[in-house]
Amino acid sequence: MSEQVLLEAEKRETEGKSSNRALRRSGSVPGIIYGGKAEPQRIAVLEKDISKAAEVSGFSTQILKISISGKKEDVVVKELQRHPSTEKLLHADFMRVNPDSSITLSVPIRFINEDTCVGVKQQGGVVSHLINDIEISCLASNLPEYIEIDLAELELGSTLFLSALKIPEGVEIIVLTKGDDKDQAVVSITEAKII
Repeated sequence: MSEQVLLEAEKRETEGKSSNRALRRSGSVPGIIYGGKAEPQRIAVLEKDISKAAEVSGFSTQILKISISGKKEDVVVKELQRHPSTEKLLHADFMRVNPDSSITLSVPIRFINEDTCVGVKQQGGVVSHLINDIEISCLASNLPEYIEIDLAELELGSTLFLSALKIPEGVEIIVLTKGDDKDQAVVSITEAKII
């Protein structure tokens, strides 16, 4: 797991479009922290700080610390809203978490050994990614940054399903809790199409 990210934030007393625009012009991003037993709190974070933090591997799937007037809170990113054409950060939503409470979040899948996979290297197939992230439930303190899938032994024509994944202890794949018929294919090795 990578080092925990700490963001400095300020309380935001005003709300509305005009005050949010003024915040953005001054180099900050409006945001909100909600969840837990406390009331939702409007905050402002410097855009350069949150943009730099967002570059850290696993930023959206790890517990972050936000410091507001010296008081630190554990949070996870629920949503980062960006401008559709400029990708400039417009708003950030954070959810409070307690390390001992259960959390549900989507985490990315990291595929390894794609190039050396038996079905690719020896049998001429190609890797088809069918799912890129998985919704999981676990204690906040056990939250993995990603689920890693080793493709080294997959042969041509084989498909790997959610139920066959090796996931960390204490982590549950949400869709599999809804019944065996909800199992989904994650990755397959198929024949390369010749054009």
